[in-house]
Amino acid sequence: MYRVFKDRELNLSFLRDGFAVVDLLGPRELDQLRNLYRKFGDSQDLAVNFTIDSTNTEYRKRLHDELAAVLRQPIESMFVDYEMVGPNFVTKPAHGPHLPLHQDNAIVDERYYISANVWCITHDCDESFGVLTVVPQSHRWTLQGRCFADQLELSPFRNLIPLVHEKYQVAVPLKAGQAVIYHSRTMHGSMPRETDVLFYHRHSKTEVELFRASPAFFWNDNFVHVRPAVTPSLGSIDMPLLPAYSEEQLHQVAKYCQEHPFEGIFEPLPILETFRPDDAPQVPAGSRAQ
Repeated sequence: MYRVFKDRELNLSFLRDGFAVVDLLGPRELDQLRNLYRKFGDSQDLAVNFTIDSTNTEYRKRLHDELAAVLRQPIESMFVDYEMVGPNFVTKPAHGPHLPLHQDNAIVDERYYISANVWCITHDCDESFGVLTVVPQSHRWTLQGRCFADQLELSPFRNLIPLVHEKYQVAVPLKAGQAVIYHSRTMHGSMPRETDVLFYHRHSKTEVELFRASPAFFWNDNFVHVRPAVTPSLGSIDMPLLPAYSEEQLHQVAKYCQEHPFEGIFEPLPILETFRPDDAPQVPAGSRAQ
């Protein structure tokens, strides 16, 4: 039997279904990838952005090398006799469109070898967040070769694409650090990314309740000064009110932000660590209350 994975059960599942979900990256690798994304960013302003599509060869080469350095050990621990090709970032903004079902182009002689794609995410991803979809076992439905620009309209399924979408496509929700690994012949796509809009309703000085809001929420669904009655709740998180700045601390923070124009956007300012612990306006790590 052909060996793709070192783990026997994982290998059998992949060969049978054309895809498998694995725990690939730990917290350290996830932090490294997020830092790389902050460093390199999107290469283009597209609805669905693949950094490998950049026309800047130097950019692609640098990103390839740094991504490969992070991914090499986790991949090495899982695969048998592999070669890594084309690691890149894929991003989809809020309200990004769905990606239609398709098969990836062949990059090996599929009479003798298997190529697999590793789709790993850095943040939890459900059906409202542009999750990947697959058609299980479709890698065995046909052995037709595929060129780079080929779509399903050129496949033996060209007259049945809506039926495949409706009856055979399944979503694959993932947690941060997990990956779906699929055979290049497996039909796959992605769902639209619905929204990044959240509504925070404060219960008390220490806790808030989260709601995922549609764009219509603010003009149609709810009056924003009360707890939403219709929009589904995502649960509560700890979000205590922070200690008040002293006048001196305010001056320090303002000066620090002028001197460091890109810090304090997603992570607390390092200068906050220099304040006295009982006075520091530290941002607590929120924990979801179930």
